[in-house]
Amino acid sequence: MRTVRVVWSLMAVLALVYAVTSTREPVSTVSLGCSKMGRLDFDSAPGADCDTAIVEVLGIWPFVVLALLLCGQAVVAALVMRRWSSWLAVAAYGGLSFAGVANWAGFWILLLVAVPMALVAVVLATVHQFLTLSGSRDVPTR
Repeated sequence: MRTVRVVWSLMAVLALVYAVTSTREPVSTVSLGCSKMGRLDFDSAPGADCDTAIVEVLGIWPFVVLALLLCGQAVVAALVMRRWSSWLAVAAYGGLSFAGVANWAGFWILLLVAVPMALVAVVLATVHQFLTLSGSRDVPTR
């Protein structure tokens, strides 16, 4: 069971690293105006162009929310270590994957990283389910 907890924790750390490194990406990666017409369609940063870092155009708060959305489920699953928390994390990553696809033309396309996270979460939840049902003594069966 410790391995399951370690993998959940590793997922949370990697999600945080992804959110932090995404701040320096050019805004052209999340702006449909940049990719289609070559001009920035955000009015919040005067003098910014398509090569400006996303954080300089949008600010830090979208990345804080992104980090919380991607890390939260893994942290809860690692701390609680119950079958239901693992499956809840799977559902949450699935919902975030859908949100990333639905918002493909804007900043929230960065949520598409939740697709591989959801696949790893399914494997982890299945392993957690199997270990709990097979009588592992590390975690109570609830």
